[in-house]
Amino acid sequence: MSMETTNMNQADVAALVPFDEELATYEQHKNLLLANAEGQYVVVSGNSLIGPYASHTAAYSEGIRTFGDVPILLKQVQRDEAVFSSPFIGVVRADPGSVCQYFT
Repeated sequence: MSMETTNMNQADVAALVPFDEELATYEQHKNLLLANAEGQYVVVSGNSLIGPYASHTAAYSEGIRTFGDVPILLKQVQRDEAVFSSPFIGVVRADPGSVCQYFT
């Protein structure tokens, strides 16, 4: 992997880290999470969900400890979720205690 910028379309990114299964798992638990943990964070890997955690940092740390060095979905439990659009498309890896790195 190089540390240079490259143009990637959404299909390229989806092929690298497809979170369809994780999002479906989150949706299956969403109502219960909203009732008991709204505003907190959960971690999803495949069909496994752990949490809730009070902070994004705590969720990330526990996600890495539990699932290892694999793509994980960190999600704040919210009734109304904002959708953001950005021209940036890439893969970012952030290790605890380090600077985020952009890989192509």
